[in-house]
Amino acid sequence: MSTSHPKADHSEHLLILVLACGALAGSFILQPSPQGGLQVTIPFVGSTITLPDTCMSRRLLNIPCPGCGLTRSFVAFSQGRFRESFRFNLMGPFIYIICLFQIPYRLAELLGLGADNNVWNSLKKRLDTVVWLVLLGLVAGWVIKMA
Repeated sequence: MSTSHPKADHSEHLLILVLACGALAGSFILQPSPQGGLQVTIPFVGSTITLPDTCMSRRLLNIPCPGCGLTRSFVAFSQGRFRESFRFNLMGPFIYIICLFQIPYRLAELLGLGADNNVWNSLKKRLDTVVWLVLLGLVAGWVIKMA
């Protein structure tokens, strides 16, 4: 008997789709600030707001976390500054691409397009491995940066 809950799966796919779209949209809206952080220009008003540092580890302990620089990496990647994207976070460009592929994947899942496809189901099983490799890469990149 299957323990999968279609409604829960639907909610999960929808949530991840919204988060991926938000992260990618944000990477096109945000700009680097002269101080090294990020800023956003308010449309029609033209004023610019510099965003605060959101990393609690860096703010409280003065130690960057494994995810530090991911937002700046996404922004640099969206602007075609690929080398800089890697400099901000070694895994940033890979996570950006994974985030990008979440859109068609989650849409296909929500629409039930690959439900009876063996290739699709095989790819889904490998998704867990990709997630663990990305997490391992984040930690490895963080260790390299700290060394």
